[in-house]
Amino acid sequence: MNNPRIAILPKEALGEGEIIELPNPKTKHLCKYLICNDKVFEILRFDNTGQTDLDILQSVVVTGTKDYIISQPKKYAFTPIQSFYLILNELLENSSKMFNIELILENVSAKYNNSDFLKLPVSALKSELSSVCETQIIEDQNDPYFRISEQQLIDYLIKKINQTSLSLPEQMYKKFSKKILVLDAIDETVISQCKQRISFDFLSSYLPASIEQKVLAALELDALAAHVQQAHAQLQQQSMVQQQLRNPTRAQ
Repeated sequence: MNNPRIAILPKEALGEGEIIELPNPKTKHLCKYLICNDKVFEILRFDNTGQTDLDILQSVVVTGTKDYIISQPKKYAFTPIQSFYLILNELLENSSKMFNIELILENVSAKYNNSDFLKLPVSALKSELSSVCETQIIEDQNDPYFRISEQQLIDYLIKKINQTSLSLPEQMYKKFSKKILVLDAIDETVISQCKQRISFDFLSSYLPASIEQKVLAALELDALAAHVQQAHAQLQQQSMVQQQLRNPTRAQ
């Protein structure tokens, strides 16, 4: 089979859909997304480099009328994301104004010269924006108008981070905590805050820089910061001792 591909996707992404390209809200690089069943899924590609958990799929047995093996397939994961992240920059830049959904999408489409913004699911956006925006029904208008509320947004993101941290699989914690903790932690508060930081790092890939640091500060990860500082000091002390053992001071 030439150029084999494997797609890993949830049931919600099955059915008729459309692939669009929109800028990542943080990096502004164009990324591919699938719109299916009024939901948005980010399409992530994993190469056979040994750098991801999906690297276990170096070969796949496909069962049909007869079995055959796909070797070294290109691997794609379809992960659900909330639509409003893709227009969050526009909302924050116009935080003093109220817009209906159609006007928001028209403005951001014109700004980036990208009509794919107009394909975002309106019903999903209305539901999502009600959690992070002030909402107002204009007289003689059927559609609600929205204005981003920075405090509502931060509160909402903190809630999402906490929910994710509570359900974080142990395997993922072990993998990502190594870079954060520096040294293993046994204190429950430190472990809990480390899980929050891991969850924040996942979410921050969708957050504009203008809001990212405010969310991180609102998490108040003081116990984690103290652990990391102490761990660095301990490692520095160990390094000094090892250096002294390798180069002992000669007696005069």
